[in-house]
Amino acid sequence: LVWAAWELAKRDPDAVLISLHADHMIRPESAFVELLHTTAELARQEGLLFTVAVRPTRPEIGYGYIKPGEVIRETSAVRAFRVVSFREKPNEETAEAYVRAGHLWNSGIFVWKASTFLDEVRNVAPELAGLLHLLEDGMVNEFFDRAPVSTVDVAVLERSKRVASVAATFEWDDIGSWEALMDYLRISMARQETD
Repeated sequence: LVWAAWELAKRDPDAVLISLHADHMIRPESAFVELLHTTAELARQEGLLFTVAVRPTRPEIGYGYIKPGEVIRETSAVRAFRVVSFREKPNEETAEAYVRAGHLWNSGIFVWKASTFLDEVRNVAPELAGLLHLLEDGMVNEFFDRAPVSTVDVAVLERSKRVASVAATFEWDDIGSWEALMDYLRISMARQETD
């Protein structure tokens, strides 16, 4: 994501980067697309790193959790808020406590201005910031060779005070494991039987 943001910011300082995974269940697609458009505008206006937050349906140790804070904007189209804390993959007891306390799942869908993200990398991720000169010098392969293995969640979002979220306006779940896929198929089949 650092490299992608670097390339985008070089081409357009106002470019917005949207990071999506391929293993999500999202429906309806129209609500998803509309929310991404709205969030891209918020990212340009607010200078924050946005993630899409989802109301949990169960305690889940494989997901990150967001503690919602101050509301930034609330309309019929979007509920955007600052993130008080951002924590990745808790143990079962902590996940249960998070759900009881009203924390939301981090969907892993990220929206931010490329330049804002790079600024925050410089502010909170010295292990990556110290390598940006390699991208400046066109040494992309060396950047990748030397960059530490980490997720954006841990390297930047857990450390940042500039994280915000928008509440999902669509159904979402991660189907990145066989177990999750089977759960999704079971639920889908049960819905079809009741329809």
